[in-house]
Amino acid sequence: TDTTKVLLEKTTFYFAKTNRKDWLALTTFLKATNYTSLNNNAKALECFDKVEMINKTVKSEFIAENIFCTRGYLYSSMAEHPKAMDDFIKGMKIAERIEDENMQAMLLNNIGTTVGEMGDLKKSMDYFNKLILLAKKINDKTSLCMAYQNIGWAYYYDGKYKDALVQVEVALRIALELKHQDHIAECYGLLGDVNEKLGMYKEAFSNLQLAFASNKQQGNFYNLCDNLLALSRTVLNSGRIKLTD
Repeated sequence: TDTTKVLLEKTTFYFAKTNRKDWLALTTFLKATNYTSLNNNAKALECFDKVEMINKTVKSEFIAENIFCTRGYLYSSMAEHPKAMDDFIKGMKIAERIEDENMQAMLLNNIGTTVGEMGDLKKSMDYFNKLILLAKKINDKTSLCMAYQNIGWAYYYDGKYKDALVQVEVALRIALELKHQDHIAECYGLLGDVNEKLGMYKEAFSNLQLAFASNKQQGNFYNLCDNLLALSRTVLNSGRIKLTD
């Protein structure tokens, strides 16, 4: 938020006057993530460059892996996939060296997603399957949910709708167990899209309505628009059958 930005600016200013380079690196990193949340990508990247420079003195592998993971995610959102992959791979090498399995899980998800966006769905699923194994090992159900959900997306984009259905239903069960509203909404939305492709129009309409309700509750207006478009498409493709039976 803007308030967070002001507080971090003051904190960074005072740490810059001390010899606590570790705290200066951490607050500069937090500034970068805050600028990312404010969609100020230019300032975020500027802060990431600064914290990377400061960390050459601090030499914190924890800070380094977080820089590469978070900046890589920003590059991926900007469709700068080669830069994203470069950061993710650097982050993974550090996470493996210091045996940070939680960070490895995050990076496997990010790499799999980015590889898929670059068009290699088979390779992306390889990363998500690795994530499933790791998530089960460390009992990370959120990462497990994302892995099944993303495999579902990969099958969906590959036109393998029955395979997608199986994966998304698993992801939805986990999301409901966790009561994670973001993932619940995403799973219902994807499930509705898959149902529609399989000609399961009533199921599609029902699941898309559940996705719409969840996104409305969270105030996620971008996804609400997607849900409305999907609902309209489902009604049109169904031949206007009675969906309320």
